[in-house]
Amino acid sequence: MPKLKTNRAAAKRFRVTAKGFKRYSSRRRHNLGDKPRKQKRQLRSGGTTLVHETDVYRIVQLMPHSGITSKKIKQRYLSKAERAKLAADVPTDMMVMFDRLLQRRGDDAMGPVEVQDRKRHEYTCGVCMMALTVDSVSGEYS
Repeated sequence: MPKLKTNRAAAKRFRVTAKGFKRYSSRRRHNLGDKPRKQKRQLRSGGTTLVHETDVYRIVQLMPHSGITSKKIKQRYLSKAERAKLAADVPTDMMVMFDRLLQRRGDDAMGPVEVQDRKRHEYTCGVCMMALTVDSVSGEYS
């Protein structure tokens, strides 16, 4: 049995995160003088994104020691039918708020915001217990 080796080109282009594989956006390195100002401005806003779920299997094959197996891939991603079935139990106003957050923040992790002290405006993330600023909390509720 030959050794399982990580593809070095893939290892340089992708990083493993808790949510999947992170990749850097394209068209931001050279020939910037030929691109319109609007396109360069839009490219600046997004530095990294998650690899689409249909491409994850190929990256797992290129990076066998990443710790992500095909079984974990199936557990991580829901099909549209499974999501619709689970979303039926959620109240509609909460689902609208979730979809708005998902559209605004992309694939960023979402968790409950816990209020430590409302008078002093202290908030923490319910998942990682990290302190949140007032601006980030008020921006989500507006």
